[in-house]
Amino acid sequence: MTKREMISPLEVKFCSDEGSFVGYGSLFNQLDRDGDTIEKGCFLQSLSKRHPAFLWQHCHREPIGIFTSIEEDARGLLVKGKLCLTGRGKEAYDLLKLGALNGLSIGFRARETSKNTKTGHRIIHKADLLEISLVTFPALEEARIHHVKTAHVEQGINYQSLISHIETRTKSLSHQ
Repeated sequence: MTKREMISPLEVKFCSDEGSFVGYGSLFNQLDRDGDTIEKGCFLQSLSKRHPAFLWQHCHREPIGIFTSIEEDARGLLVKGKLCLTGRGKEAYDLLKLGALNGLSIGFRARETSKNTKTGHRIIHKADLLEISLVTFPALEEARIHHVKTAHVEQGINYQSLISHIETRTKSLSHQ
């Protein structure tokens, strides 16, 4: 075996946060356009069992990514996730970058509710969270994606420096 044959092929993988996002799927104690108010703690039991689907406009046939983290904080249902950068997910990503679309809306099955005796509005105490969708018009105006990460170039990675390092390392290995 020659020295050249002993050199392992160099494999370079780029890991990207491109398409990652952060936002609120719902906010607590705020009346939405459907006449519902979500109570803090509403989704804790449901979230302990599974994460909901991430869909395009509530269409169960069009998943567009995944949630990497979903938690209730003091304000509401804080979601972090990653868009699939192909098909409808790519379209969603492009619209988010443009600022043309950023609404979030929840799909749930209410398990425990009550009525506000003064207003008649429904208060959701417990619910099974089935899905969260990227939508044009969210039922709760403030339920939005607040940040989406874009390509490496915008994050300051110097590709030329990285390529030079790889070339130098490859030449060094081939001369051994």
